[in-house]
Amino acid sequence: PEQEKVARKNLNGPTLVKGGPGTGKSLVALYRIRNLMQADAQKSLFNEAPPKTLFVTYTTTLIQASKQLLEPLLGKTIKHVEVNNLDKIVRRIAGHAGDDFNPADEKRKIDALKEAITYCKTKEKDLTAVLDAITSRVSLDYLLDEFDWVIEGRRIRDIDTYLREDRAGRGTAFDQNARRAVWVLHQRYHKILAKNGRSTWEQLRAQALETVSNDGVKFPKFDVVIVDEAQDLTPVALRLCMALCKTPKGFYMTADSGQSIYNRGFSWKRVDEAMDIRGRTTVLKYNYRSTRQIMDAALQPLRDNGGGDPETADTVPVLEGPKPKLLGEQSMEDQIARAMSFIRQSADELKMPVSSGAILVRSNKTGED
Repeated sequence: PEQEKVARKNLNGPTLVKGGPGTGKSLVALYRIRNLMQADAQKSLFNEAPPKTLFVTYTTTLIQASKQLLEPLLGKTIKHVEVNNLDKIVRRIAGHAGDDFNPADEKRKIDALKEAITYCKTKEKDLTAVLDAITSRVSLDYLLDEFDWVIEGRRIRDIDTYLREDRAGRGTAFDQNARRAVWVLHQRYHKILAKNGRSTWEQLRAQALETVSNDGVKFPKFDVVIVDEAQDLTPVALRLCMALCKTPKGFYMTADSGQSIYNRGFSWKRVDEAMDIRGRTTVLKYNYRSTRQIMDAALQPLRDNGGGDPETADTVPVLEGPKPKLLGEQSMEDQIARAMSFIRQSADELKMPVSSGAILVRSNKTGED
């Protein structure tokens, strides 16, 4: 009933539905599409015509799954709905505008960053000590996240803005000297990528945003844009999603900032002034997926370290189950033996194949072992 009420709300957007894992945010978003296809919603919001709708998923694998869920809900009206990954739309926008589209993969980004660090330490002697200190504290992946989620993801265009920027939530503090060094490193990194004819995804998204926002470039827009798992998109990416909507009233998001496993310092207020969601935010409270015992175990590290979203931290689980087992320090052989035993036992109890189980590990090397 809680989900149904939220799905039926005819709020003029931008609208946000928040909830912890298993509360049904994505399900509510799909039912909202169905409800917006109803005659009364069309009449009040979209002039009695089925709204041209875009459902944005974070990963490519979710595209087909979402379509399969929507087909029985929508019937013939599914022809008015496009389910897509944002970066596929970015590619389409680049093609529409005649822009180059050559995103750098992770290996190229890492290689460019390593080259930039070597260059800056050699050519920018005054930065050597600061860069040594930074690279001893954080990983290359962390620096790439700083570029993607802070500098480019928030469209910071000059060093003065970066020096003033609130990086709360990133987990590692950068003083003014560190920020100056990171800024120089970022500029060199981009020159190296450009020399190789490559761009970052954030550059391409920002370029797409400029194209869509340019009245002279007639890129077709949507009556409704629904973004699932919005916490996994940078501010620039969310601005692009909003720009794809004809008016803010058709913009709708689901999110749980507590589900992001990265220290990205995400904040709605950093996204866009037009994204005023005050009074248009609904929080789903009931978790239908995980047991209370699993939720308690999963949330404790977040609570102990000041993480998670306070609004979704008090989610109420409807299921009960056994407490997860926490085992102490063990050898790799013991860990493997216990994991094998647990999966076999669970498979027998649930009458399912062992292939239904998963073993989650910290690194690829551990996984191989």
